[in-house]
Amino acid sequence: MKRIAYFTIILSSLLLLVALCSCDSKESPAASKKGRLSIEAQIIYNTGGPQPVARDNFYLLDADLLDVEVPKPVKGETLQQTLMRQTPAQGLKFTITMAQAMEKLRGLAREQGRELPEQPHIEGGNLKTIWLEIELLKKNKETAHHFVQVATTDFQGRAAFENIEAGDYWIMGATQTRADFAFWNYKVTVKPGENKVLLDQSNALYTK
Repeated sequence: MKRIAYFTIILSSLLLLVALCSCDSKESPAASKKGRLSIEAQIIYNTGGPQPVARDNFYLLDADLLDVEVPKPVKGETLQQTLMRQTPAQGLKFTITMAQAMEKLRGLAREQGRELPEQPHIEGGNLKTIWLEIELLKKNKETAHHFVQVATTDFQGRAAFENIEAGDYWIMGATQTRADFAFWNYKVTVKPGENKVLLDQSNALYTK
């Protein structure tokens, strides 16, 4: 009888162990679908080498908020009136598009041996506009739900987004540069496990 009782205890323990392992195996596939996205942001200058983008916010979005059409001016409408009709997403795209267009014009002028006059530069002025427009996107009911996470870079320009579902995302962020500002709206595909991205001029939507 003692031997039967002993084997009964052993068998029960084995069955309990199998049940626990079965539960773990059911949970592990779901957990494995989560990913971690580490970013390192820097601006590479001709002199001084790479400079970390330190203490700036970067946002992880599940949609490309700049995939919008900027409204065209209506006949008889002032620029201010046109800007007032824009949604926050259109306003941000307009700001970036105008900065890109101005740099393209400067490049064409340099090819012809001319220099366009610089606009009066207000320290942080353009960047403040960018951050204001991002804040409006975060508060707008049509775009707020697309903001998945926010991460602030450390003094080495590093930050991370944790426990992310696998899929496509966009990293949005901006920083002050020596000449003006840099802006990212960079698409990434997050896979289960560790993911790493380096952000610099090569993948910025605009930089000067």
